[in-house]
Amino acid sequence: MPITKRLALGFATVAAAGTLVATVATVPASAAPVPTARAQAAVAALQAKGARCTAATGTAGTYSRCTAVKKASLNSLTPAQRQHLSATNSKLTSGARPSATGRASGAAITITPPSQCEFDFFEGYSPAPDRFTSCLESSWTLTDTTVSSTGGVEITGTFEWDDEQWTSYSATSSAWTHGMIFSAGTGSGDLLDGFSLELYSGCFLAQGVCTAVSQTNPDPQTIDVAPLGTYEFQWQEVDNGPSSTTANTDNVLDPYLGVQYLATGGNGVPAEPAFDGGLDGRCDTIVSSTDGCVNEDNTPVVTYNGTSAGNPLVAPVAQHIYTAQTTLSIAWGVPAVFNSKGQPLHRDTSAADQTANNRVACASVVLGAGQNCDEFPLATTFEGAAFQPVWSAVAVPASANSSQGGITSNFYKTNRVIDDDAFNVLAIKANGQASW
Repeated sequence: MPITKRLALGFATVAAAGTLVATVATVPASAAPVPTARAQAAVAALQAKGARCTAATGTAGTYSRCTAVKKASLNSLTPAQRQHLSATNSKLTSGARPSATGRASGAAITITPPSQCEFDFFEGYSPAPDRFTSCLESSWTLTDTTVSSTGGVEITGTFEWDDEQWTSYSATSSAWTHGMIFSAGTGSGDLLDGFSLELYSGCFLAQGVCTAVSQTNPDPQTIDVAPLGTYEFQWQEVDNGPSSTTANTDNVLDPYLGVQYLATGGNGVPAEPAFDGGLDGRCDTIVSSTDGCVNEDNTPVVTYNGTSAGNPLVAPVAQHIYTAQTTLSIAWGVPAVFNSKGQPLHRDTSAADQTANNRVACASVVLGAGQNCDEFPLATTFEGAAFQPVWSAVAVPASANSSQGGITSNFYKTNRVIDDDAFNVLAIKANGQASW
């Protein structure tokens, strides 16, 4: 199939990660064996499971050949395949490079997964380790199948591979890096020696969303996947959505972040396109007038450190938040992994809501000279006192309140926390004791 036609077909499924739409090639009736109803039903069943089938010609007794690409469970891989992929993970994590023969031709740059992704073939990975990194690991199986004219179904070949993907963002840039390590397993049958694969970034054809420029070979890239081979890819991707041109807008990239696979089976049948997605990213011009991007799936943490090594001015506020988080019936801003009563806060950018939160929380707080009312949850959240009954408010020095305001404002900006974004709060008292 011409590459341009396959690309157009491939991108149509980019928003449905791993979902394949089955089709059957039409051939003259005289060229194909006459199928039984059982054979037709067998092909329909394979199609329903994501296979692409073509009518067989010139082969006695064979009605159709099918190929499918599907995400696989790690448990489906053989011990040898798992050992190879685990060893590759270890080399990449330690900084050791795969052999030159295992790299995609044209790769002239060093491609290393972020250590915070914690890729480990047996233990998994961290999908959202920080506000500026998104990680994904997937395993795939390519399967060739033959259907006889009488309805017999035979798997004629299989091949498994694992890929690790990541995106690295900047709060002050509309561009980010997208990397991938492709680790081939082993094959069987007509896929014993590998297969041909075309691939490209999900941003390659995502007009009006994002663009991609490969830093290895130009997209779409074709590789001959060999058993136990390791292949490296990297793209420079750029926001091309509303936030790239319009103020106070955002662009959620999630459906387009990933890689599109166009595999051809050992039987010569091209599989339906398979999109390997699951990375997270969002760009905006809401926090600042210039575009910047983050992993919006990560829940960032604002820290009020009242120690001498931190910011002693904020110590009274840190003490108040510490007490609130450890005594209220809901531990606002504490991750549930640290406290079963913990719930995140969510930013509220409405000035009217913030005024209402402050008015409710501080109505009964008596202020002395040089003092301000400090409330928790913060007035700039949807968990403020005007929205729910579990809150605390005390009088603190005005300098402490001002210091907290500066820390909070900077946190929102550097982490690009926009309306309704979740975040947590860590309070460290003057004596170094942390709230969680």
